[in-house]
Amino acid sequence: MKARRENAGPRLAAALKRIIRAIRGHYRHARSNRGHGSRKRSAARLAKARADAIAAAIVDSECTICCEPYPTAHLLRTTTANEVTVCPACVFDDNLWMEAFPQRLAYEIDRLIQKDLAIPAGWTAVAAVLAYAAGPTTCAPLERTEPWAHSLEPAPPARWADPGILWIWLPPANRPAAFTGLGPGASLRAVAAAVEAAHPDLHDRFRSRLEAELGTPFPQDSDLLVKELWPAAIAYAVTFATDKFERRWSRLPAVNLFDFIQERSLADHFAHLRSMLTADRTIHALLTLEFGAQVVATALGWGTDEAT
Repeated sequence: MKARRENAGPRLAAALKRIIRAIRGHYRHARSNRGHGSRKRSAARLAKARADAIAAAIVDSECTICCEPYPTAHLLRTTTANEVTVCPACVFDDNLWMEAFPQRLAYEIDRLIQKDLAIPAGWTAVAAVLAYAAGPTTCAPLERTEPWAHSLEPAPPARWADPGILWIWLPPANRPAAFTGLGPGASLRAVAAAVEAAHPDLHDRFRSRLEAELGTPFPQDSDLLVKELWPAAIAYAVTFATDKFERRWSRLPAVNLFDFIQERSLADHFAHLRSMLTADRTIHALLTLEFGAQVVATALGWGTDEAT
């Protein structure tokens, strides 16, 4: 294993150079008025750079909760326990009985977004949950808390105040028609708009799915659907599908999130973020994320809704 890590150094350095060139080329062409052919070539380079980065990543660790294999750098700390690192699927698992530390988790996700093109796509969904739950004033409390308060790095980027600009990596295969015209990835705002344009009845499907699960008619004017978190539910459905297609070693399902998002842990993270989604609204947030992600994934053709 040691020799393998030493030999991986030059490969990773070369891959990093290709990644930087690809990202620069992608954004340069995206902001220009050049033709479709140039944008298509730029997108292809970015997709290849990500695929190369994922292939070069050394899978040398596993999630503390689900034991899924991951590169060490892709497992992050979601609680105050420094030795406990988890994958995106297990951030809100109730088996994490230690105190939640969403500020540090946000910092670690941000560093991964900036520095690692092979980042598991699912971390963007977690970032979306934290940012939407905290609201548009997210950056201010993050700046005042560890580790940003004592970091030499810049203040929290704008994506924490406006999670709609979070970058969503799209599946490289089995891509639904809703994403026609999009490149290897797009902003969460663009992805959510594409999904809802292709499936304008998603909220109705969510209500029907919840009625079937709860065995009772969906209340009129109910806040069981937390609209602030709906884009995050879409992010969960899309990014978990992306991770499934990109990471062949993973056994993560694309639809069933019941075992991964749980009420106590979700509430603990929200409380530390001083979110409005606390107390009795936490269960609504849980239902929105769980059933919303399932309904979206089913609509996009990535799974069979258990209620149908």
